[in-house]
Amino acid sequence: MSEVLRNLYLVVAQECNLACTYCYAAGGGFGQPERHMPEAIMRRGLARLLPLAGERLTLSFFGGEPLLNFTLLQETVRYASCLAAESGRGLSFALTTNGTLLDEAMLDFIERHIAYLAISLDGDAVANSGRVFRDGRPAFPVILDNLERLRQRRIPFALRATVTPANVGQVAETVAFLSALGAQSVRVLPAQGVIWSATEQQQLRHAMADLNRRGLQALLAGETPTACEHALRLAVHTVASEDAERPCLAGGGILALAADGMLYPCEHFVGVDELAMGHVDDYPDTHARHIAARFAAATTAGRPRCQACAVRGACGGQCYAEAYLANGNIELPAADYCGRIHATFRALAPDLAQGMADVEQAGRLRRAIGVE
Repeated sequence: MSEVLRNLYLVVAQECNLACTYCYAAGGGFGQPERHMPEAIMRRGLARLLPLAGERLTLSFFGGEPLLNFTLLQETVRYASCLAAESGRGLSFALTTNGTLLDEAMLDFIERHIAYLAISLDGDAVANSGRVFRDGRPAFPVILDNLERLRQRRIPFALRATVTPANVGQVAETVAFLSALGAQSVRVLPAQGVIWSATEQQQLRHAMADLNRRGLQALLAGETPTACEHALRLAVHTVASEDAERPCLAGGGILALAADGMLYPCEHFVGVDELAMGHVDDYPDTHARHIAARFAAATTAGRPRCQACAVRGACGGQCYAEAYLANGNIELPAADYCGRIHATFRALAPDLAQGMADVEQAGRLRRAIGVE
């Protein structure tokens, strides 16, 4: 393949103990029968894929809820570490979890092996009301207790919040609440595959623009921002003169290995037969190369809606999975996404121009994005 593998998602459990109302993964199974990845698939997958990595590879445990297959996580760390040592590659592990299953053994494992821990939490009890156990109990109090256990052990964690039509009116409050929980970072993303009314879409535009504007102001003040990825993208594009050509490296630099051994361009495409890249035992075959080439060509220069867009260099284009979910086409960003991005960048432009005209603020921003 033309791109070296940088991040391999291991979908170790296509099953979840929660029943979130907006789940894009159809309850964790991705529209397939619930299953756990067998150790044999993990071993064959790593033996096949690790040699395709560059000097460093991140293995990301994903689900469903990956901690439902905790034994495999432990074995994966042992096996992958041996393979990496033999090949001289650097290796790190990441884990995305709903945070409800953490016990002492899991906390020990995370403390020793997980370099990046992401936990899903949508805000306070009201904002998080869509995240429930299968028997209807709220997940919020369990997650909150487990976050306290992480803080007591000084285990760093990131929080990922999903904005839905039900909680779109409290985005600013949600970010403030999550930031106060001690997260290293907070990411806020709109729910996919749900129906947004025109009014709710407008609320979402205003909320995301305001969030990124607050983030940019924090950067200019030399403070640590949260939940402002578009502000960072615009700063990198404007200050560092870097153009974002793609939203990510799905299909090449990023791959996802499903529980049955099938490969996909990223973790969000598991179960999408049209874009399945074949079984890992056969990778990379002609079909996999064809899928990879399709993603590699879906740049801002290759996506028709992006070609004439004034902010394409800062945006990089909509996430391929989000575009596919909205339109059934990775090459076609959703119109509502484009409207939201344009609204955000319009809100940021005056503050960025003013900040760059101030020597001290400009210096802080340059340092924040690693230019100096």
